[in-house]
Amino acid sequence: MSNDIVTTQSGVRGCCCAKPPLVNASGESSSTDKGMPVYKLSVKGAHCGSCKTSIEQALSSVTGVTAATMDLSSGIALVSGSVAADSLLEALDGASYSASIID
Repeated sequence: MSNDIVTTQSGVRGCCCAKPPLVNASGESSSTDKGMPVYKLSVKGAHCGSCKTSIEQALSSVTGVTAATMDLSSGIALVSGSVAADSLLEALDGASYSASIID
């Protein structure tokens, strides 16, 4: 396996298996899930890569979620899919993170 940094089809630099992010550097949606609702959540208490992974896994476990990503620097998580916002907040609460929906 190569450790080369590549540019993916979306123009995102990273490893060869990098998925395009749902959050760009300014915390705005860059989702490609056309027609799917995208929820923007402010998540409190995330400090490291392990937190990021836990948050993304908790959000991805909710039925109807098609993609979830967390940006540690902004504290913003973006989730796309056909899902109720309350379900996302409950999933994060179950993972010991407090969050609120950003309009």
